[in-house]
Amino acid sequence: MDLYVEALDHFEQQDHNKAVQVLGELLNQYPGDGPSMVLLSRAVNCMFHEDDFSVVWELPGK
Repeated sequence: MDLYVEALDHFEQQDHNKAVQVLGELLNQYPGDGPSMVLLSRAVNCMFHEDDFSVVWELPGK
């Protein structure tokens, strides 16, 4: 949990490179961790589309 919180803090501070690095370490230890994979996807997307950054995430469906 500590690594996820660290990654989330980096993400919220828009330090997406560091968030990706921490999430990579986390997923190496816990492959298949859904929340970490989602946050990793969002961080990578923000690296390529900086104007898409938002700490609020609207789910695409129910």
